[in-house]
Amino acid sequence: MRNEAAIAEFEGSMIVTQGSRPPMSKPPMPRAAKKVVDEVRMLLAGDPTAEDIADWFVAKAERYAMYHARPVFDMDGRGPVCSLCSMVWPLCGCHHYASGLDDEGDDE
Repeated sequence: MRNEAAIAEFEGSMIVTQGSRPPMSKPPMPRAAKKVVDEVRMLLAGDPTAEDIADWFVAKAERYAMYHARPVFDMDGRGPVCSLCSMVWPLCGCHHYASGLDDEGDDE
């Protein structure tokens, strides 16, 4: 079972232009939705340092990535490995557990 409550943090965070585009073309760059702009505005209200803002951004990006990590096989047939850090999936504690996939099949 995925950690839906954790993933909900990111719902509605980006504005992506929809529509058709030529095959194999670069996708449009997403823009921050009002939800993220408001989050940044609150952060800036506390008179943060550049390091505070950078740490906030990096932590948010890491949470997004680890909630979406999956066990995969690489092109050389090694796996399952973490899709984020390439560690052997059962040994990748942070991304493995944050993804919520470790709970699949549990009766609790």
